[in-house]
Amino acid sequence: MEEILEEKEVKQYRDYGSEIVDIVRGNLAPKLIKERLKDYHENDIASALELLKKEERIKLYSVLDIDMLTDILEYADDRDIYMNELNVRKQIRVLERMEVTSAVEYLRGLDKKERSILIELMQEGSKKEIALSISFDED
Repeated sequence: MEEILEEKEVKQYRDYGSEIVDIVRGNLAPKLIKERLKDYHENDIASALELLKKEERIKLYSVLDIDMLTDILEYADDRDIYMNELNVRKQIRVLERMEVTSAVEYLRGLDKKERSILIELMQEGSKKEIALSISFDED
């Protein structure tokens, strides 16, 4: 019985951030990195982003599919920083899949020209929904 309790305590204190960083920094094939990261919650991966160097995050962005990347960025505290590290095509694809309020929040932080370009390049359904939401005051 005591052995089972000790095992549970160990699991409670796992350092997910370090595990995720080790996976990203390792020499695994991209497909294997993605598979290993599926074992972690998106919030844990989002927290690990701040432990990675920019080059490592960019490597991670290239490994993840858009849905997984979007879910991770929804949890990220410094989402704007990470979104700006994405190329324009990936930014658009992530914005189209984000919750509208999160996408609008990010877009409002951009200058008007950049915001207009991103919105214009979106698919029609997302474009209309985001354009409508962004037209309202923040309150």
